[in-house]
Amino acid sequence: MTELALPSLGCGAIEPANPQPRLAKFLKRYSPSGCLVAYLRMFQLPGEGPAPFLAGSAAIELPSVEAAEAGLAVSRELLSHLLADKPPREVKPPVTIGDATRLFVAEEMSIFGPEEAPSSFLVWRSGNVVSVSFAAGYRSPPSEQTATELAQLQQRHVEAPRPLTRADLDDTEVGLENPNLDVPAYWLGRRFPGHRPLGPLRLADTASTFPASPGQPRVNLFYRNRLSPQHTELITIDLWSPSQWRQLQAKRPRPPGSLRCATAEQLKLRGGHAVIYRGLEPTFSNCRSHDRRVYTARVFLAGAVVTVSGGTTCRFCARAEGTYESREGMATIVRGLQARVKPTSLAT
Repeated sequence: MTELALPSLGCGAIEPANPQPRLAKFLKRYSPSGCLVAYLRMFQLPGEGPAPFLAGSAAIELPSVEAAEAGLAVSRELLSHLLADKPPREVKPPVTIGDATRLFVAEEMSIFGPEEAPSSFLVWRSGNVVSVSFAAGYRSPPSEQTATELAQLQQRHVEAPRPLTRADLDDTEVGLENPNLDVPAYWLGRRFPGHRPLGPLRLADTASTFPASPGQPRVNLFYRNRLSPQHTELITIDLWSPSQWRQLQAKRPRPPGSLRCATAEQLKLRGGHAVIYRGLEPTFSNCRSHDRRVYTARVFLAGAVVTVSGGTTCRFCARAEGTYESREGMATIVRGLQARVKPTSLAT
């Protein structure tokens, strides 16, 4: 199972609404807080069996062993608040981790998933720390097995804790690691330097789907020029297989990247060619009544067709234009595309 860490680690006080009396007493006495991290399954690795679609772990450090024992005792009540107030069923754990272990199964409803995809929760105490690992998406034993494996990994961190770094939670390139893709991954790198007056771009996110419908890109890459949400320039790069593109050309009146009233400029590239378009968004019907034109590009490279579009997000300026929203900007992006070389080590 390839793991995708969510962008942030959830830490804070444990304050469920309307806790049961025994849980309320525990929360009032100890005021516990903890941290949780979750992982989503983005794709299946070849040769692997069923894997849960969601997995994760959490931990609470309490002031004493006595407090941790009390926390383990009310863990079923606490988990019920993640399951629409339906207490999970307790079963015998396959292994003992730490000092004491409990295993719960929620068969009627899973967290963040469909009702027919149960969840498994392994809760254990190690000294004054109470931890939980969970998995959802397949009936046992796969979910229980995943929860157990995560618990064993988590226990190592309990015994030898270390601070998490930004790199530990970096999932930016996971969408490009899908081994089932039938297109090479062309990109601008993690950071694209650009040049004046265009400025640098940063890879913000990636996504991939396979198999996918003909109208859905195999790979999506999203670049932006700053972290501020108030006025960020966005560059979207979509990758399509050549056969998929031929289907789009035959079935769609306007393939991806099409503009109304557009002019086209051919651009030769090493290993391929591109077409840069200047025109109006397809929603505009009158070409003469709108002065502002936007730019898109289609790039034809070995094994893939790439479409590029730009835009901005601005809270206060509805007609804000980005520096890459120009002929020069689009040409710079097109020339900057390169085949991605996979890193030597992957998170598995």
